[in-house]
Amino acid sequence: NFLGYERTDGKVGIRNHVLITAYGSCSSETARIIANQVQGATNIINQNGCAQVRGDLKITMDILSGLAANPNVYGTV
Repeated sequence: NFLGYERTDGKVGIRNHVLITAYGSCSSETARIIANQVQGATNIINQNGCAQVRGDLKITMDILSGLAANPNVYGTV
C-alpha cells in the first residue's frame, strides 16, 4: 500500500506539510515562529526579497513558487 497523499492535480506526495514562508528576510523570523506553533507546518527562511533588483527578485519568486508547488506541500501561507 502507498501511504502517501494524492493531490487534486494527480501528483502524489509522501508528506503533507503546510509551508509558511516569507517574501523577504524582514518577515522570515515571524514565519518561523508561526510554523513552530502549527503542527505539520514547516517554514523556509528567505534571506532575499527586501530591496532586490527586478532580475534577482524574479529568481527569488521562481524559487519560492517552485517550493510551494512541491507535491509534499499541502498548502502555502
